[in-house]
Amino acid sequence: MPSIATAPAAKPAKKALPKPDSDFLPARRCLDAGEKALVRKVRTYMETKVQPIINKYWSDDAFPFELLPSFKELQLGGLGFEGYGCAGGSQKLFGLVAMELARVDASFCTFFGVHSGLAMGSIYLDGSEEQKRKWLPPMARWEKMAASD
Repeated sequence: MPSIATAPAAKPAKKALPKPDSDFLPARRCLDAGEKALVRKVRTYMETKVQPIINKYWSDDAFPFELLPSFKELQLGGLGFEGYGCAGGSQKLFGLVAMELARVDASFCTFFGVHSGLAMGSIYLDGSEEQKRKWLPPMARWEKMAASD
């Protein structure tokens, strides 16, 4: 059987890859401009303050407590809760901030989640009015911490 010469198949045009994004369910699109700015601020903080030093802490089985004064400046205490000096915002915002923390270091995210979510959330949802007034404002200001030692 004679061979039939065929033209080489044309290669498909290369399609540009999308920019990497860990927000698989485009939740950030649901945030307003101020909330998006806060998420970006948290990402910048984690990438500039935590990421450069955190591997040493993992190796030493320790937590970078010296970062807490600068972390406090992000004003995330009580994120997702209204009143009592809490940062406010939605639970969706709380989740996206937690995602940014965990992107760089799971222990920082756990610290934040135990303090602002578990401890403050329990007081906010089930505490008496007296307990809320006593504990939530200083916890929101990071003067009292639920997850420190």
